[in-house]
Amino acid sequence: MAYGLHIEREDPIELVEWIATVTAHGERQLDEANSTAINPVTGAKIAVQGQDGTVAILVEGQWARVFHWNRGKISFKAPSSTSRDDPIMSAALLLASELAAFVSGDEGEIYDGSD
Repeated sequence: MAYGLHIEREDPIELVEWIATVTAHGERQLDEANSTAINPVTGAKIAVQGQDGTVAILVEGQWARVFHWNRGKISFKAPSSTSRDDPIMSAALLLASELAAFVSGDEGEIYDGSD
């Protein structure tokens, strides 16, 4: 299972606030559409229902679904690097700053983009 990182703060991040923050910047957008995936073992097509507050960002010129809002915090798969040089981590740290929040890991550690 992938290690998760989260944008969070003491008080919950409301969905309306999250959407307003996301849509204020051109390199991120809501992407709440349904999607499909193929099970690599069975070849079966799997339908995945879209979720409120799912956000895509531009990564190397391509839109990638990265951030998922749920119950007052935003979660995403930990990128290969947690430094600001990684586009996903950079976007997460910027969003956290805009929301007066922080980026933390599944085990409670705090990330500031310096690694």
